[in-house]
Amino acid sequence: MAIWSDTFLAKLAIDAEQQINQDLQAIYFRFCLATTTGTMVYTLPDYVRSVLRVTWRGRGLDPVSWEEMGLLTPATVFVGPGNPGNINTVTGVPLYYGLNPTNPYDIRIFPTPNESLSASGDNPWGPTVNGPACIISCWRTADTSFTDLTLTLPPYIDRRTRKAWILWKAYSAEGKGQNSAAAAYYEAKYKFLIDQFRAINEGCFVSKKYAIDDGTLSINNFRYPRPLMPPNFERVIF
Repeated sequence: MAIWSDTFLAKLAIDAEQQINQDLQAIYFRFCLATTTGTMVYTLPDYVRSVLRVTWRGRGLDPVSWEEMGLLTPATVFVGPGNPGNINTVTGVPLYYGLNPTNPYDIRIFPTPNESLSASGDNPWGPTVNGPACIISCWRTADTSFTDLTLTLPPYIDRRTRKAWILWKAYSAEGKGQNSAAAAYYEAKYKFLIDQFRAINEGCFVSKKYAIDDGTLSINNFRYPRPLMPPNFERVIF
C-alpha cells in the first residue's frame, strides 16, 4: 500500500530542485548581453544569481564597486536604465563594470560602450577571437519549465540530494506517513550533502596567480583553473 500519492511526491520533487538550487550555486551559465552605443547601464535577466565574469570582445572587464565607479566617472549622472537624462562624458572601449547596490540586476559599464553589440553576435560557449560580443558568465537559477536539460541541476548533485529532501518533507507531513525520527534523519542527511557539495565547490579550482609588482601591468595576470579534487571525490559508498 502506497503511503504517499504520486502527485504529492512529484510536487515535492519540483520543490526540492528549487530548494537545492537556492542552497547551492550549481548551474554555470554564459550569455551575450545586447549593448547600445552611448548607453552605460543595462538590466540583466532575472535568472542571474551572481555575476562571475564580464568580457568585451574577449577582454575581461575589471569589477569595481558602485562607489569606485563614481570615482572613475565624476562627470557622470545616472537617472535610470535607458533614461535620456543619463550623462556620461567618457565613451570608448569598456574597461570596468559595477553592479548597482540597490538593484543587483543593473550592471554599469565604463567607459560607456562606443559600439552596439547583439545578443546573438557570438557563441558565448565558444567565442571567436575578438568576437563582437559582451559575454556575461554567471550562476543562474534552474529552468522552472524543465524543458531545457542544460539548465537543470547536475546529476551528481541532483539524485541523492533531491531524494533526501523529498523524504524529509514527506515524513514531516501530517498523515499516516508522518515519522518525526525519519524526518530528522533525512533532514540531517540533506544538510550534510549540501555542506559537502559546498566544500567541493569552494575547493576545486585555484585560478589566481600572484605576481610581485605594482599591479598596473598585471590586470589579467591569471592562469586557467586546475581541478584539485579531494581524495574521496565521486567515491561510491554502498
